[in-house]
Amino acid sequence: SYVLFSILMFVPFFVLCVLANRRRLSDVVCFDKHSKKLGFALVLMCLGFFLVGNIFSNLIYNLLDWVGHPPYQPQSFQPDTPFELAAVLLSSACIPALTEEFAFRGVILGLLRPYGNRLAIVASAILFALMHGNFVQIPFAFVCGIALGYATVRSNSLWPAVIAHFINNAMSNVLDYLVRFMSQD
Repeated sequence: SYVLFSILMFVPFFVLCVLANRRRLSDVVCFDKHSKKLGFALVLMCLGFFLVGNIFSNLIYNLLDWVGHPPYQPQSFQPDTPFELAAVLLSSACIPALTEEFAFRGVILGLLRPYGNRLAIVASAILFALMHGNFVQIPFAFVCGIALGYATVRSNSLWPAVIAHFINNAMSNVLDYLVRFMSQD
């Protein structure tokens, strides 16, 4: 159900935003070709930013916990079998990477680029962070949004951002699964 919700939530609304601005989708959402070397470097750069964002989020979480106000942290489905892990990877790594990058780095960033790349990157990162909706993920998502926006602008393509987003979400799910699997012994 999350897969369908994610697709229905992001794709039609943002396509309508592009059409309302009297622009073609292909003029807003970038899928230009770039060198594999550049794409690889941008994905690595994004993963480094994700690490920094994760450290920052953990510091905020620990600080709030230390002062007696641990923030709400949503619980997600924990897979017990490889089949369940594959379903979780589809629903929380593949689909969000495609739909969220299309919405935030494709449409929002693309519509705002005429006002300047910096504004477009920061605004799309703020909206991306707010979409996550909880104090644990907001700082992390903002830092990630900055990196993903830069990667999109630098490459003029969504693909480095989609790949980095997918790797981040997939690594999180696989590591959670492996930790739970190893602790069952």
